[in-house]
Amino acid sequence: FAWKDNETIIFSAREDEYLFEKERKEKKDDAEVFEDMETFFPIRLFTISLKDKKVLRITENKDQITFFSVSPDGKWVVTTHIDTPRFEVEAKYRPKYFLWDLENHTKKEIFKEKYFSPSYYKWSDDSKELYLVEEKTRYEEKRASGIDLLYSYDPVNDKVKEIPIQWEKGLGGIYGRPFDSAGKRILTSHANGVFNPLVLLEKEDSNWKLTKINHEHASNISNFALSKDGKSLVYIYSTAEKLPKIYFARIEDGTFKEVRVVAEYNKHLEKKFIAKREIVRWKSKGGREIEGILFYPKDWKEGEKYPLILNIHGGPSAYDPDWFELSWGSYPHLLAEKGSFVLMVNYSGSSNYGLDFVESIYGKYYELEVPDIISGVDYLIKRGLVDPEKIGTQGWSNGSILSIALTVEYPQRIKVALCGAGDVNWISDYGNCRFGPQFDDLYMGDSFFKKLEVYIKKSPLFKMDRVITPTLILFGDKDTNVPTEQGFEHYRALQLLGKAPVKLVIFPGEPHGLRRLSHQRRKIEEELAWLDKYFFKKEEKKNKALKAGSPLDVALKKDFKKNEKGFYGVLINGILCPETVKVGEIEVGRFEVTRAQFLEFLSENKNLKTDELYGFKDGNFEPGTENLPVSGVEFELALKYCEWLSAKTGLKFRLPKEKEMEEWLSKSSSEENTLCYWAGYNLNIDEAEELEEKIKELESKEGLILRVGTFSPSYENIYDLNGNVSEWCIGEGNKGKVMGLSARNICDKRQIFKAPSKNYIGFRVVLEKK
Repeated sequence: FAWKDNETIIFSAREDEYLFEKERKEKKDDAEVFEDMETFFPIRLFTISLKDKKVLRITENKDQITFFSVSPDGKWVVTTHIDTPRFEVEAKYRPKYFLWDLENHTKKEIFKEKYFSPSYYKWSDDSKELYLVEEKTRYEEKRASGIDLLYSYDPVNDKVKEIPIQWEKGLGGIYGRPFDSAGKRILTSHANGVFNPLVLLEKEDSNWKLTKINHEHASNISNFALSKDGKSLVYIYSTAEKLPKIYFARIEDGTFKEVRVVAEYNKHLEKKFIAKREIVRWKSKGGREIEGILFYPKDWKEGEKYPLILNIHGGPSAYDPDWFELSWGSYPHLLAEKGSFVLMVNYSGSSNYGLDFVESIYGKYYELEVPDIISGVDYLIKRGLVDPEKIGTQGWSNGSILSIALTVEYPQRIKVALCGAGDVNWISDYGNCRFGPQFDDLYMGDSFFKKLEVYIKKSPLFKMDRVITPTLILFGDKDTNVPTEQGFEHYRALQLLGKAPVKLVIFPGEPHGLRRLSHQRRKIEEELAWLDKYFFKKEEKKNKALKAGSPLDVALKKDFKKNEKGFYGVLINGILCPETVKVGEIEVGRFEVTRAQFLEFLSENKNLKTDELYGFKDGNFEPGTENLPVSGVEFELALKYCEWLSAKTGLKFRLPKEKEMEEWLSKSSSEENTLCYWAGYNLNIDEAEELEEKIKELESKEGLILRVGTFSPSYENIYDLNGNVSEWCIGEGNKGKVMGLSARNICDKRQIFKAPSKNYIGFRVVLEKK
């Protein structure tokens, strides 16, 4: 939909159900005729008034409107039409374009030049021009990929003019927005491999002046939007090794000024490993230069050799830019963290390198791309970076197609393959893929009716007897881009031949790209497990009967440090001290100070008042309770313990600050030792009141406080933040403040926190850097 004005929305829709549809439904007849013109229903434009909710039909076309753009003044609408369900199948079917005059209720066909097919529109602010992108290629009759050029259209005079961008490789492949316009300015970019340097076009009379933007951010912007006057912009900047941020800048004198960060997102990734990247170039077959992005492994050391995983992009008319990449499809930093180099290759046929490059593989599928990739591997081996015996490959769609080809052509070299939605049989693809004839005619050179031997030669299915590479195959069961049947053919061939381990994972309901988060996660998990088993040789065997987070799972994962008596803590200068874990710039007690740890303090300070300490009698705690948190501690006594521990160890211990506790508690688990745990369900205040007698009965028998670390970590490997005992921290004015739930609190987040009785108040320590 789009706004016509402040009170009217224009939207596209089909008509209400036709009579024959209703009759079929009544008969429960749900049979479908493939590519049926009878059910290729028109999609038309309608308006809806926000005032009276009245809907009006504004077009009566017999075909389908697939896209439309409304001018700012609400007078014009440009529409894109298709008139056949076979539109994607054969290149001969082309869209038509119309200009609708909403004031005079007229229409006329526009863009009638043969093969002229715009793909992106933006009206000028005064509605006098429509700016658009159109893809140019020498293979127009085959609807081939090419380079994007910029045009303007005059709706009054029905004229199209190219806007010169003074760059032979075309517009840059900024996925978010190829250009934006405001006033008499257009901001766009030049395609230049992994980079997209921004350029500013300014209209002066009927001419356009081009200015290159000279700024460190200008070549690595993945999305942007101009202000209304065209003098400022917001944009997303990143590199393959720098996290994306949203910036504001003014455009002045060919550069960015007043640059500032507007928003940061995914800040949690700052704490994760982010690999170093290098833009690499090497010579391929015939001396052609190929460009790629190399990610370095964690803890890389010069002179040592490491495994290499190829991460191959789809398309083939696509490319890997120098932007931060982290998705279900591609996660180079995660692979680098596992100790491997990762190489992204912009092989022949990729976009953003000019017309010759993208067209170079038409009729030559596989013939240039595979040498481009393997020459990149050889280049890294010659540099002494990569172990030649540890090469793996990963890809989705065309990336999978090329990964499969590598396992066929170089079975001894490729040690593992992760293949998502990749073809193996171009003959069956011709009929099963929704755009099979169009794609295959272009890249194979013609149809398989005319070039059967070529199709057989280039189909890996007929060479599967060569493959010895452990291969993971992944597919959505609704994929019509690369039909799911390709995965079955691939799997069955390898399974029957028995030369290579193989596994096929099917994602129900998924098309070519996985949409459900659970499927995206499973895809990554399957791939990492396959790599661990067959590539890194670090397979972690999972027990399907072991539930994650169960008491058994939690207990098995615990690695608490303890002394020879089994009391938790670490020995420093002969003192049993709280174990700490790193959180940011400080270290925090893994759990509250235990009774055993606190007893060492008491043994050296016998004049201290101890009658408030819970469970402390005759100078000692009851045997068997040494790993319970000490409680009944006054704030001043907790401070004295920190001072004593600092003096004894030479380290700097203190209590947590209020703001620190607030942050930890906001991220902590709610499933800890509270009254809700003892009740077995989430209590409300009335239920807690009714259970009070039973709770007191348990207190008198065994008590509610449990051994520290009984539950799963609360946050960052810290335990018991929001349960067991509440804790002292340093509040405003250096006064003591009790925070966090205890075994005497309910876990209802709506309940205003009230500190429990002294028996349920303890503390933990923070270790600061000196």
